[in-house]
Amino acid sequence: MIVTPSNFLKADTRFKHWGKKFTCKDFDEAKEKGFALGGKFVQWNSSVALGDGEFMVVAAEVGSRARYYNYVLVMGGEKEAQSAIAIIDGRESTPSKQWDEFIAAMPKVFPEAVVAKAMNNRLYSFGLFSAWMAIQAEGGPEPESVDLSGVGDEDLAAELTRRGWCCEREADAGIPAR
Repeated sequence: MIVTPSNFLKADTRFKHWGKKFTCKDFDEAKEKGFALGGKFVQWNSSVALGDGEFMVVAAEVGSRARYYNYVLVMGGEKEAQSAIAIIDGRESTPSKQWDEFIAAMPKVFPEAVVAKAMNNRLYSFGLFSAWMAIQAEGGPEPESVDLSGVGDEDLAAELTRRGWCCEREADAGIPAR
């Protein structure tokens, strides 16, 4: 789909305004703040194609003396889609459902230091969102492993039997002979 940064935010020409196209491969979680977000800048009134797995940050300085930025995160999609999806919109108080799911899953999926960076910087969180979307596209995060060493043999055998497994204990308790 074809998008233009100026379609998502109004900009005062006296102040900074830009778009940046990126993918999860352009995000470097080791860097700080907006420097973690690689990709290519897009001129304000030029059009760019956004496909699956591609994102664009749109930013415009606002205020009487341009003290802060409004941001919009735009997610590309399939070619048949008519318009891009604004995931998080600086002008609206309600983020998308995908953004809410990301915020809830972030502490479970990413290391604590990375989550702290994302909570302190909007651009960093946009990059982390792209990484999370890539994980979701691959089937989600790997399930956490369960430590069964503390479960007794009888309890473990009873649970496996309850689930329809046939289990018998080997005479040597599964330990190979030397």
